[in-house]
Amino acid sequence: MTGKIVVYCLLLLCATTLSCTFLADEAITIGMLKIGDPTLQSSLGTGAPSHGIKDAWVYADEQIVGVFGLPAAIPIESQEAPISFQIRAGISPNGNNSSSIEYPFFDEIVTQQNINQGANTTVPLNFNYKREAVFDFIADFEQTNIFIDEVDGNVQTILQRKETDSPFGSFAGIIELQGQNDAIEVTHTARYLGANNKRGSVFLEFDYKGDENFFVGTILEKGSNLVKAYKILITPSVDWKHFYLDLTDEISKSDVVSYKVVFSSTLSPGKTKSTIYLDNMKLIHF
Repeated sequence: MTGKIVVYCLLLLCATTLSCTFLADEAITIGMLKIGDPTLQSSLGTGAPSHGIKDAWVYADEQIVGVFGLPAAIPIESQEAPISFQIRAGISPNGNNSSSIEYPFFDEIVTQQNINQGANTTVPLNFNYKREAVFDFIADFEQTNIFIDEVDGNVQTILQRKETDSPFGSFAGIIELQGQNDAIEVTHTARYLGANNKRGSVFLEFDYKGDENFFVGTILEKGSNLVKAYKILITPSVDWKHFYLDLTDEISKSDVVSYKVVFSSTLSPGKTKSTIYLDNMKLIHF
């Protein structure tokens, strides 16, 4: 690194420490690196540009500066030479808003910037999927519905493709629970081979809203057995939310011959009808 990258918290710590002597030797001058709300760029074969990027992992000359909620203004020590910044998208895996990880399927943003004293330097956050990311499926329901395999055997409880007010297109997947059809367990038609997976990260992305709980899990072929297990319970939301479900531990095991994802829901006691909306499902790995 050509110089010290100083974040504001270091200055605050120094200001409250009696033995902080380096300020007497060298005046610290600060500029601001500003990063705004992120976007996901749409390209052929990656589906709708819906995302749940909540923060940014910021590096300077490959050294971590910090993790910042977006948008952010980050104090950086000004320098004569340009600084190379690497910015990576942070997401909350499995709906855990208290944690953040670098999403493995987005390219990092690399930019050279001059940080000048008292000046703001703005970097737009326009992320793209990595070229090597493999999409097993992209289910946006605009043309067809691949979630028609009824696991519970009740053909009356289906995930329907319907025209709706989805902000991502004209159609979405709809689960309606009422009357005798008060439960659903559904998966997609195709089964994907574990041999096509490099045994790295696997995520299921989807957008949802609704007034009922639902479960998401996997159906794994292991040897001659099919093993169904649910990983997570999703709670109701009146607004559309983007969800990142980490299925690495389930799907990337060496004994998995093939795999599917599965959704299920049951009408809660006291309710006469519930509706769940699903859209932009993407099953992604390397």
